[in-house]
Amino acid sequence: MERPTPKKEMVNALFGEDVPLVKLACSGLMEVPLHRFYSHINFKDLLVFAIGSRYARENYLDSFIKSIENRSAYQIFDDVARIEIDGYSIFQLLGAREARLPKNLSKQYDKLNPYRTKDLETRLGRVDERFVRLLEGNLQKRPKEFVSEGRYINTPADRRDNLVCAGFLPMSLRGRSNREIVEAHVGQIVRLISGYPTEVKPVEPTLF
Repeated sequence: MERPTPKKEMVNALFGEDVPLVKLACSGLMEVPLHRFYSHINFKDLLVFAIGSRYARENYLDSFIKSIENRSAYQIFDDVARIEIDGYSIFQLLGAREARLPKNLSKQYDKLNPYRTKDLETRLGRVDERFVRLLEGNLQKRPKEFVSEGRYINTPADRRDNLVCAGFLPMSLRGRSNREIVEAHVGQIVRLISGYPTEVKPVEPTLF
């Protein structure tokens, strides 16, 4: 079973003009690739993990590192899924946005979320332990900030240690609308996921 690549139009509609949320998703996916996990999870799970893990790394890295140490893939994903932003779970935040998708885009979104059963633990249990530990290691790193080329150039060299020049952003964000900034990040998100496996691997039902 194959899953289509997400379309920019749909992902743009999902994030609307929410710059902070799309920045978390984009930065999360850039620093913590999930291509080894994508065949076993829904697109929504992917976004929730990217947003939640990035938020945790930005706001309470040390305690987050302790919470995921030597945990299974499912335990790590489950812990991240419980993270709240301004009192709302990320599932709730994305769920509210899903409900506002036009019918044609909602159908696209549904195709990206093929798993309907509550067997995430079983699915993630199939991921090689090496990749789980690699995921853990990536999550333990202090996050970098992805900035426009203009900001990077105008920042003194001795203050650039935590900055990464993001080529997908306009030269300068000054005067850019929220919609333009969201679209730039969405373009990068779609580029990243387009390199992910398209195969979906449902759990085979057991007879006993």
